Amino acid sequence: MWILPASWYPVPPPELTAALTGWGTLAGFGSANPITTDNYAAGRCHAYRGQALAVVRAGYEPGAATLTVTAVGLPPATLTLAVATTAGAGADGVV
Repeated sequence: MWILPASWYPVPPPELTAALTGWGTLAGFGSANPITTDNYAAGRCHAYRGQALAVVRAGYEPGAATLTVTAVGLPPATLTLAVATTAGAGADGVV
């Protein structure tokens, strides 16, 4: 996810909140800031240089997982991912 201000002037990094619904779990959410106190497992982080990264772990059933990222003053960003089964995979998903 990229956050680009319309003015192109530096802005304070907003706190982002990530939520996942459907067939998956949010494994981590954070930025590449080397000196942050954000916890990647909390589902919240501050953008670093306009960027954040969400790691989604697929579920075991086919379907869809929808990631929604929100921040005060910004419209929500939504991404829907297809979750498919892998032919020949075991119960742990490993082929």
